[in-house]
Amino acid sequence: MTYNDIFEEVMLLFKRPDKAVDVKAKTKEAIHRAHTTDRFAKDAVEAVTDSLVCGDARSSYGIVTSSFANFRDLISIQLYDEAAGTAGKELELDPFPSASMDSFGVKRVPSVMQIGDVVQVALGDAPGKTRKFFVTYLVYPSLVDPIPESWIMRNYPYLVIHDALARLFRTTGNAERASASARDAEDQRMILVQNNLILGR
Repeated sequence: MTYNDIFEEVMLLFKRPDKAVDVKAKTKEAIHRAHTTDRFAKDAVEAVTDSLVCGDARSSYGIVTSSFANFRDLISIQLYDEAAGTAGKELELDPFPSASMDSFGVKRVPSVMQIGDVVQVALGDAPGKTRKFFVTYLVYPSLVDPIPESWIMRNYPYLVIHDALARLFRTTGNAERASASARDAEDQRMILVQNNLILGR
């Protein structure tokens, strides 16, 4: 279904034509939740960074995640071979704060850690060297007007419909209908998870 189809179905089942603005908002919330309850492979995108310069106190490259459209979460970083135009070795993502040192207190190379919206990649390169990186990351669904669009809306519309209805019925105090719609949404969510690849981390 398209967004308009889903919106019309929710309006029909909610039976409150005076609440169109609320229906629109709750439908978008349901779409957002459907995508963000798991790390679906279909929400992953790839990008090549601009040329980055090795520098700062850590002699590392800084990849600013906010520069990627709808960035949600990092999946992987690979070295990028500009001559071949291909991704190379994948760099292991390290948990902070142990990322920069090994168990003996020796600086780890390579070291990849995320601090806020910057991923610092230390490769032991000399300051001033430039590199590009191949980044794979999860995105949030696009919910902007005029018409939001996503693979979950197309393939699992009733997950969105029932979740939106559960949210709407809660706002009107109809606990019984809200609970029934929430159960239907959970059934649809299980089908979604069973039929799609989930990325670990």
